[in-house]
Amino acid sequence: MSEVTLRIIENRSQAVQVLHALRDYSDERERAILMPEIRVIVKSINTRDIDLLVPATKQLVANYIEDYGQFNGSITAALSR
Repeated sequence: MSEVTLRIIENRSQAVQVLHALRDYSDERERAILMPEIRVIVKSINTRDIDLLVPATKQLVANYIEDYGQFNGSITAALSR
């Protein structure tokens, strides 16, 4: 899923959708790991830095997969739509 997930994050809209899926479909363990990083990304991105949203989201996904393995089935299903 990592390559597929990273490929679907090509623009800001897709990055926002991925962040929402990670927030909405993560289990407790994933949420505890992901939410602090998602909050940092959202707080640090302003209109001047909006182009950083895509690489920041890709990096979050890549780091999670590298450190913890695949996401749960709900996230996987949401991201594969």
